[in-house]
Amino acid sequence: MIKGSYFSTPIIKHHLAEHPLVSSLTTNQLQEIQNNSKLKTLKKGEQITFHDAGLTIYLILSGRVKIFESGVDEHPFIKEILKEGDIFGEHDRSIPQNLTESAAAISEKVLISSITYPVFESVLQQNKQFSLRFNELLWKKHQQIEKRYRDLVFLKDTRSRLIRLLLELAEEAGKHEGDSIVFETNLTHQDIASMICSTRVTVTNILNQLREEGEINYSKGKIEIKSSYLNCA
Repeated sequence: MIKGSYFSTPIIKHHLAEHPLVSSLTTNQLQEIQNNSKLKTLKKGEQITFHDAGLTIYLILSGRVKIFESGVDEHPFIKEILKEGDIFGEHDRSIPQNLTESAAAISEKVLISSITYPVFESVLQQNKQFSLRFNELLWKKHQQIEKRYRDLVFLKDTRSRLIRLLLELAEEAGKHEGDSIVFETNLTHQDIASMICSTRVTVTNILNQLREEGEINYSKGKIEIKSSYLNCA
């Protein structure tokens, strides 16, 4: 199920052509992708549920989304945060059948292009460079997810898992400002808790502890980490 606003065909070409994955396509191949794409915008909190996992590929053209798994008796687990230039919707055989995978916008506005996999696969077979780029993106995604799972297994205490996540987010999206690294998360404390298998209250308490220790500072949607802490952690 997809919630969001759809765009008309004439503006698809402009937005889709800017995605790094399609930069290696020929004019005809890009046209084939464009003719079979749907462009939509999601407002913060709107979701896409992958009932057709593996049958549709989604390209993020702007904004950020969280990918999460949920089940009838399971708390949602956020497995990754994706940004402009990333993809999602590919079939993941590691997901148990009793779980559903979904994406939700965490930016105020997210622009996404959806492409049916048969069309996408046809272009993959025509263009080796495009196929390589796609496989590189998948490999990078799976490496990051495996690392997240390893941290959950081997980092037994919540504080260590939270610090590791903050450092990971800082490395991905942080900008140096003086002796600190600042990054925007678009994540609530509940989101962070869902990424490290903890609770919102515990995450809030540990963040407050880190702030009192002078290691971090945070306000709504923004976290600042001391560069010295990042280097020695």
